[in-house]
Amino acid sequence: MKNRDEIFKLYIDPDNFREMFHTPFFQNGYIYASNGSIALRVCGNMLKKKNILKSQKPDCSNLFPETEKEKTVSVNQLNKLLWAADMIEKTTKTATYVKCKECEGSGKVTWQYGDYTRDCECPVCNGSGNIRKTEKVNIEKRIFNKDAIIKLEGSEFRAEHIQIIVKTMKLLEITEAKMQWDKNTKSMKVVFDFGNGIAVLIAETHFYQI
Repeated sequence: MKNRDEIFKLYIDPDNFREMFHTPFFQNGYIYASNGSIALRVCGNMLKKKNILKSQKPDCSNLFPETEKEKTVSVNQLNKLLWAADMIEKTTKTATYVKCKECEGSGKVTWQYGDYTRDCECPVCNGSGNIRKTEKVNIEKRIFNKDAIIKLEGSEFRAEHIQIIVKTMKLLEITEAKMQWDKNTKSMKVVFDFGNGIAVLIAETHFYQI
């Protein structure tokens, strides 16, 4: 399997509070990797035993459904759908500052009452010695809105998941995959079959958790 480690990283979630989503694991002749909303299944034991999760493994025997309808989709087709989806701007903010006139840049002011004096934090600049003069928003680039909805062959998916499918296909160096639907139409589960025993399961947007 080409680029195995890079592919598995696309599907796990090391920050998830559930341990079973931290690493790939071996079960019933397959290696699984999932973050809870998308799952990868690879045929055969391709991981060393020390990397296999031994506790809290979910039962994946019925995770991947029996499929019937099938459609071929290409990387180019998926990329076009992504670029046509809702985009958001990745921005950074820059600001310019001038010296605070109240404290003359020291960040401190003297408070006096009769013969009593006390140095205090400047209330105008909050002790920084500087006042924000202007602020500029810089647009670095436009990126995919991961929550955008992608419509594909009558089904709807989050853009984030379609992006993972595209990255997986590129890492496997393939240009096409088989899109397959669950026989149970109420489950809303769709399988992307990459061949050679490698497949991904995604739930449609209105049935988010797999």
